[in-house]
Amino acid sequence: MTANNSTAASKKKIVVFIDWYLPGFKAGGPIKSCVSLVERLKSYFHFKIITGDTDLNETVPYKNINSNAWNVTDRGTEVFYAAKNYLSSKTIENLLLAENPEVIYLNSMFSWNFTLLPLWVIRNKKIKSNVVVAPRGMLSKGALALKPVKKSLFLTAAKTLGLFRNVTFHASTEIEVNEIKNVFGKDVKIIHAINLTPEHKIVHFNRTKNKNKVNLVYVGRISEVKNLLQCLQVLKKTAAISEFHFDIYGPHDDENYLDLCKKEIASMPSHVQANLKGPADNAGITALLKNYDFLFLLSMNENYGHAIVEGLSAGCPVIIGNRTPWRNLEAKKCGWDLSLEDDNSIVETLDKVGAMDQITYDQWSKASSDFAKQIHENKKAIDDHLQLFNS
Repeated sequence: MTANNSTAASKKKIVVFIDWYLPGFKAGGPIKSCVSLVERLKSYFHFKIITGDTDLNETVPYKNINSNAWNVTDRGTEVFYAAKNYLSSKTIENLLLAENPEVIYLNSMFSWNFTLLPLWVIRNKKIKSNVVVAPRGMLSKGALALKPVKKSLFLTAAKTLGLFRNVTFHASTEIEVNEIKNVFGKDVKIIHAINLTPEHKIVHFNRTKNKNKVNLVYVGRISEVKNLLQCLQVLKKTAAISEFHFDIYGPHDDENYLDLCKKEIASMPSHVQANLKGPADNAGITALLKNYDFLFLLSMNENYGHAIVEGLSAGCPVIIGNRTPWRNLEAKKCGWDLSLEDDNSIVETLDKVGAMDQITYDQWSKASSDFAKQIHENKKAIDDHLQLFNS
C-alpha cells in the first residue's frame, strides 16, 4: 500500500487526547503506542496531540516547551501541552471547535482530563467529530481489580450519562474485544487493530551466554500490575546451580509496593543478585537490552507489551506471563508465556535458562529476532488502523 503524500491541510485531522506524550517516558507503553501510531500513520492523517506538560508523577514541566499552547516537536508533530488544572470543559470545547477534527481519539478509560471531560464536552456541546476510544487494557479483569470501587463507579456514571454512546472502541487484541463487550455490551462498535511498532530494522548479532550463568532484565513500571514482586519471589526459589543477575529498570508509582520489592531483594540467596537501576529512557532501551540474556516480566496484564517486543527485537528471548497478546512462544523458540498461578513452572523455566548452553541459546536468540521481524513487518496492522480512523 502506498502512502498518501497529500499536504496536512488535505488530510483527515485527528485530535488525540493522552495523559502523557513525548518527551515523557515514565508512563511507558501508552506513550510508545501513541508515538508509533502517529509516526507510522502521519502520511495518511494529520495528528494533533493534547497532553499534559509533565511526565508521570512529576510536577516540573518538560524543558523547552510552551505550556498551554501549541508546540511543534522535532518530529514535526503538533502538541498542546496543558498545565495541571488547565483543561476545563470550556478550554476543551474551545480547542475542539478551533480544530474541528474529523476524529477525536481518546487514549484511556479512567482519565478525568483526557477522557471524561472530552467525552462530556462532545456530548453536551454537540461536537460532530467521530470518537474513537482506546481502553489500553484498562478493562481487563486484572486492571479492573485494582481500585475496583472507583472504577466501577466511573463506569456506572459514564453509562448513565451516555458518555460512550456511539463511540468506536479500538481493541488492540482479540482478548480486549471481549473485555469491551463484557463491560459495554455485545452491540458496541469495536475495531480490532494490534498496536503499531516503530519503524525498526532488525539486525541480529551474536551474544555470549555462559552455562549456569544468566543475565535477566526487567523493563517496566515498578507497580502491582507489572508484578515485579512475583519475579523476585520465584528467583529466590531457583536452584543454586546457576548464578542469576537480575537488573530492574523502571520508575515506581507506589512507595509501599517498592518497599516490598526492596525487602525481597535484601533477602535474596547468594546465587541471585538483583539490582534496582531506576528509570530507563525509551530511546536507549534497544541498546540496553543487548546486554542481557533474557527479558523477565510477569505482568498481570499487558494490552501489548512494548518491552516484550523490544526484547525480541534485540534478540533477547522473553520469560513472561500468559496475560499478554504474545502466546505459544516456546513453540517458536523465542521465550515462554507462563501461568502466574504456577510458581513451580516459572522456577523450572528459570533453572532451564540458567543451564542453557551457547549453542542452544544462539538458536533461541535468532528465533527471537526472526519473530520480531514478522511483528514489525505486519502490513495488516497498518490497514486495520486505516479502517479504524476512516470508518
